Amino acid sequence: MPWIPVENPSKELLDRLYEQAKKDHQGPCPDCRVKIGQKHAVGCDVARCLKCGGQKLSCECRGGYGDIWTGVWPGIQECYDKKYVANLVGCGKFNTKEPVFNLNRLALEKSKPAMNQITKYTPGFVDTGEKPKVSKFKTVADLLKVPWVKSFSDDPKFYRYSLSDESLMAEYKKGKEWWVVGNIKNPASVDLPKWVSR
Repeated sequence: MPWIPVENPSKELLDRLYEQAKKDHQGPCPDCRVKIGQKHAVGCDVARCLKCGGQKLSCECRGGYGDIWTGVWPGIQECYDKKYVANLVGCGKFNTKEPVFNLNRLALEKSKPAMNQITKYTPGFVDTGEKPKVSKFKTVADLLKVPWVKSFSDDPKFYRYSLSDESLMAEYKKGKEWWVVGNIKNPASVDLPKWVSR
């Protein structure tokens, strides 16, 4: 379906579309039926993942539950804020008579992983006189390919990587021994097991 973006939509148009969106979904969530201000039920088709922002029902993140029904369809507020408006054309009876919020553009934008970074951990008592190494990555797979990160998994006693707040941990001997690898700028986007002291 071709979406033709509306360039520089007026505030009047944005406000009108937003008010219409609120009218379209007054009352409970259309899927799990929770009231406005309540958390969506597990398995709700409307609920968003609090980690990646995608549909919770179809994302692969661990956790990320707790999205609250606001009375407005997910993504509408972001489209309003970013002025993402388009006309749907070339679809016969589905053509839009007036512009709509472009949820497709928002979804495509979210599907592109944002750049993240890890800063190599150096204990406070070690003074190398050099700036710590910083590596950029987009996905967990990219992170684990960073040479100085990957070097931790080369040890035969390596068990797994995990997260402790913003710290990437390398665990050994089934978690009985560990080492801080580095600090991640945006840990919410890194789907790794939570580190637990043993």
